[in-house]
Amino acid sequence: HGKLSNPPSRSHSLTQDEQIQQIANGLPPARRSFQRARSTYNSRIMPNRVIMVRHGQSEGNINENVYASKPDNLIQLTKLGWEQARTAGRALRNQILERKKSKVSCHR
Repeated sequence: HGKLSNPPSRSHSLTQDEQIQQIANGLPPARRSFQRARSTYNSRIMPNRVIMVRHGQSEGNINENVYASKPDNLIQLTKLGWEQARTAGRALRNQILERKKSKVSCHR
């Protein structure tokens, strides 16, 4: 009777890049080429940095009952909230975006 042996183990687990490479190696050449092209394209169009800013104080922050009577898109900023938003906008303009190409999403 032969003994069963365990397969040799690696001293470390695969990195994410190694896992991706293993998957890519199992694909047909045309598919690998497509994956490389898509990855290159995505790396060119995606921003290097995403800056998220929360809105200023809203009516809902003052009175949570507002959420029961108004949909989110109709809840207004308070006077303080507008000042907070202007302050955040100035900080972004002066400190971060002045020299950078940027895209702004205005969700209201």
